[in-house]
Amino acid sequence: MTDWYIYKNEQQAGPYSTEEIKKMIEKTELTANDYIYGGAYSDWLLISAVSEFSDILPATYYIYKNDEQLGPFDLQHLKNMFDNNQITIQDYYYDPKINNWLVFSGSELLAKLQNLETRQNLDGVQDSVQHQEKSEQPKKLEFPCKNHPNVESYLICPLCQNDYCSECLIEYDDKHYCKTCFEANKERITLLKNAKKSGIFSKLFKKS
Repeated sequence: MTDWYIYKNEQQAGPYSTEEIKKMIEKTELTANDYIYGGAYSDWLLISAVSEFSDILPATYYIYKNDEQLGPFDLQHLKNMFDNNQITIQDYYYDPKINNWLVFSGSELLAKLQNLETRQNLDGVQDSVQHQEKSEQPKKLEFPCKNHPNVESYLICPLCQNDYCSECLIEYDDKHYCKTCFEANKERITLLKNAKKSGIFSKLFKKS
């Protein structure tokens, strides 16, 4: 039986079985943005990146508005936010399944929201925005920061493989980790650094 450990709200918990993790996902106690460790994986990973659980995770999205990241939200929640003018088609959303920030305008997600059977006003909103004078679409960055989609990435975290700006990274032992991965793997990272300092690796591979 595979043992899994989770990292949520800056705390580690476990071990849990695969079935226990699935039940926690079904009860929304765990989301795609939480970290998990175990099985054949040697590092902490986002649950959305683990094949055993990625297929059962509900589609969730993150919003970037007024220099703040919000979420996760499901489709109906996003729909309600549009209806209440809390977000517009010029705002950014993040889809963890494709690991990228996009603008709502012209996106597949906007089309999904427009097809929801509940009351919606997106068509009128989109038409009015398109006809606004001097309206500008947000600049699309080639490698946006995961946490700040309007800021260019500085480096990729070696553990989660996501892009981050310099503000979101921690430099340690000549490497740059995102803050979440660093906190989740701090003990192991420190042990590796101490091992290099003491020369353990060089002794292990020293030729006789």
